[in-house]
Amino acid sequence: MKIKTSYIYIFIILLAVIFLIYFTQNSNSSNNISEASKQNIEIPNDEIHKNLTGQIPVGAVTPAVQRQLDSLKTYVNNNPKDIASLRQYSELLTASHKINEALKYWEKLLQLNQDNPNDFLTVSFIYFNKGDYKNSEKYLNELIAIDKNNTEALYNLGVVYSAKGEVQKAKKIWQDLINNHKGTQMALEAQKALNTLK
Repeated sequence: MKIKTSYIYIFIILLAVIFLIYFTQNSNSSNNISEASKQNIEIPNDEIHKNLTGQIPVGAVTPAVQRQLDSLKTYVNNNPKDIASLRQYSELLTASHKINEALKYWEKLLQLNQDNPNDFLTVSFIYFNKGDYKNSEKYLNELIAIDKNNTEALYNLGVVYSAKGEVQKAKKIWQDLINNHKGTQMALEAQKALNTLK
């Protein structure tokens, strides 16, 4: 007995429609839809955010992550010069959206150790996202004072100037970056940024 392929396709389409209707009905009647989902805001599905439902306050984390935060905080407070743990705690606070507390620890880290340019960039980025361009600029300038050839810091300084409305300063920073660091990724990004300002 041979079955026509057109019947198979019709059967598959019919099954797909049935499943679609079934899952649409179930998802609409679910009571576990979080506020973020209702507002079309997606919560990341990672260790920090998993299992969060309902109205989620800023900085809410799972109990496991909270235990990790508490444990690291205790360790860091008892070992304030442990740079690796201080960085780990700062990163976890940042990922947990506890930005103000994270900044305190990032700044402690920078007081102890200025060897990692990414720490300066992270602190500058956090301040930039808070709209605190003055502090964002401050940490970029501190990094540039240590490493005048850090192209990422130079590019980001142009971004800060642009955000502050100081377009001429941004153009100068980006043009200098292009001239002094030809062919680098940040020089290419600076060129793109300049093109958008024209």
